[in-house]
Amino acid sequence: MSTEKFQLTLYGLFLGDQDPITGHYKKGYVYQTITGAVVPRGGSLAYLSAGKYSSLSGVAYTNYEVQKGDVIKDELGNYWEIIEKQAWPWGNQFVYYECDVKKLLNFPFTAGFFGFEILSSDEDGNITQGFETGFERGYFAL
Repeated sequence: MSTEKFQLTLYGLFLGDQDPITGHYKKGYVYQTITGAVVPRGGSLAYLSAGKYSSLSGVAYTNYEVQKGDVIKDELGNYWEIIEKQAWPWGNQFVYYECDVKKLLNFPFTAGFFGFEILSSDEDGNITQGFETGFERGYFAL
């Protein structure tokens, strides 16, 4: 079986400068290709005082080190945020991570945000690609 079918794009989260007005930190993501798979679980619908809220959850499997808040893109173009992760060993050897994920509708550019491409390099000269998001306009409660 070919591993090309199990290629995911991992967007590793990092926090940038703090906005002096809102106090929010700029989010940045560094992306790379990893091996793994995402299996959708199903949707849920909640009725809150503000209206309906629906979400689609799933499970991601990978042997790559991921963190909460990271985002992965599957082979179908869906973006999933990592909510929780659990390491599964076999004896005393690490095998894979099982991650609870939530589908994101508009990643990386959502209403009120903009992004721009970044390139950085480490001390060995390896170039890392990614992007950073920031606030375009504010939203205020009615």
